[in-house]
Amino acid sequence: MFRRLRENKWVWLGFFAALLAVQAAWVMFSYRFCPDDPVLLTGFRGNMISGIVGGFMFLFLAFFLGSGIERIQTETHALTVQRAAQDKDRQKIGDFKAFEASQTYHGALFPDLTGKLNDQGFEYIIEPVRDSTGAPLRRVTEMDDDYLVRIRSISYPSQRGEDNLREYEKCPIRIGDHYFCRFFNGDWHMNRESAGGEWHRFLLSGKVGPVEYGMTANEFVTRAMKARN
Repeated sequence: MFRRLRENKWVWLGFFAALLAVQAAWVMFSYRFCPDDPVLLTGFRGNMISGIVGGFMFLFLAFFLGSGIERIQTETHALTVQRAAQDKDRQKIGDFKAFEASQTYHGALFPDLTGKLNDQGFEYIIEPVRDSTGAPLRRVTEMDDDYLVRIRSISYPSQRGEDNLREYEKCPIRIGDHYFCRFFNGDWHMNRESAGGEWHRFLLSGKVGPVEYGMTANEFVTRAMKARN
């Protein structure tokens, strides 16, 4: 209740106005009844009364300004949290678009789809679907902008036991099927249907694939020049 009063500026403005009114009435009373020697405004009594009124005014200013500073701090913190969430969303969107545009596969973890042996979620290898020009295939409407992926396989299939693989058989994600991918509520989701069905949240995880051997910069330039010619 006390904090609510601090945050209500109209209550404090009314309190300040009441103090001014009391002080004005006190002055008028003193000059009305003691015009020659307003003892209530001078000497020890006057100093005491002025100190009391000044103390109340100081408390008013302290609480009023403190409420304003606290409100600014709260709003600044909320804005900082909001911007951090927006930056995180942009990072997720950018990473997925980069995968769609230039990569051949990626790991995808479904944290909401779990099993007894896969309590962190089922993980698959997905690959982007591209059109004849090599651009990511998308379903764009007035309301939606969906990317397409294909489920290539289970991640680390050779390292999973029979019981683990049987859990994957019960998972609603199907190997070889295509899925629409849509970003909402701070994460990417995929669904076999554009309308209806069930959207499954997924996270881009690590990449699993065959060993790639490196090369020197000279070898790379030589191969690139041969390919160009």
